[in-house]
Amino acid sequence: MPKLTMCCLFGGMSPEHEISLLSAGAIIANTPTEYEVLPIGITRTGEWFLYTGATENISADTWHKDTANCHHAFFAPKKLCVQQGEQMEFRHVDVVFPAMHGAYGEDGRIAGMLEAYGIPFVGSGCAAGVVCMDKARTKLIVAQAGIPQADYIQLEEGEPWTAGELDRRIAASFGYPVFVKPASTGSSVGVSKAKSRDDLAAAVENATIHGGRVLIERAIVGREIEVSVLGNASPVASVCGEIKPGAEFYCYDNKYNDDTATYYIPADISPKCADKVREYALIIFAKLGCRGLARVDFFVTPDEEIYFNEINTMPGFTPISMYPKMLMHQGMSYGDVVTKLLELGRDERG
Repeated sequence: MPKLTMCCLFGGMSPEHEISLLSAGAIIANTPTEYEVLPIGITRTGEWFLYTGATENISADTWHKDTANCHHAFFAPKKLCVQQGEQMEFRHVDVVFPAMHGAYGEDGRIAGMLEAYGIPFVGSGCAAGVVCMDKARTKLIVAQAGIPQADYIQLEEGEPWTAGELDRRIAASFGYPVFVKPASTGSSVGVSKAKSRDDLAAAVENATIHGGRVLIERAIVGREIEVSVLGNASPVASVCGEIKPGAEFYCYDNKYNDDTATYYIPADISPKCADKVREYALIIFAKLGCRGLARVDFFVTPDEEIYFNEINTMPGFTPISMYPKMLMHQGMSYGDVVTKLLELGRDERG
């Protein structure tokens, strides 16, 4: 019986390029044997290659130097096209796993291309990817669902501002401290905490580097609680996990570089609170039109008030990432999670 063909996309032009490589390396290593894996690497400058070298080179970020095993590739309707010398090879694709986080991947662009070409893939479609990557639009839909979230001020792209003006708006709305973040990044890229007007200008300037619109949110004092959602039309929510940052907040370095954060599965919250968090996660997943997978993040205060923080439609998928770990706590292996997602991708659009 011929094997199914799975393309794993990795890399890309996002600031989260390196995390994509780690996710893809683990996914490829744990893909079931009934699939032939075609790793498709996208360089930081946007070139696409079928990579036929060793999987460990992907995680090590050396794959693109192995030019003998890099073959120009691109998708077309219902197939993958690979340039082999002067010849063009056409490969049928049963499913794509786009292990790409942040801009140019998770934001709906890859999903839109695959939808247009009629190729099944893991994860949410173009519309959901666009909305979920945009924190401001996500907040509007979550608010309509009646789920609490932090108060915020939004700065539109190009909107003139001064630290004094923003300071007055913050004082009138909710006060310090605040989190300042780009509207459309993941992995806490460009996020800063401002404790006073003195911190504000630098925080806003840092956020605008990574995107036009900026959100300034009231800081919620509480536990950082996450839930994995798995499924298409009838998704399930995992046990709740908790992150205790090793820094003042769970920033990019704390997530991926300095190894000082502590993780607890299950989270140290009451069963009633955990059930409500899981219920909220499923409502948000459905309202935003998500498919396949998502990690939904919340804050839970000491008196167990729950506030939605954000949703990630292609969360980190490294062996130590919270998304697979929360599902693994309930008895699935990492390979089981990969297998289930490939089945969901094929079933949804196959």
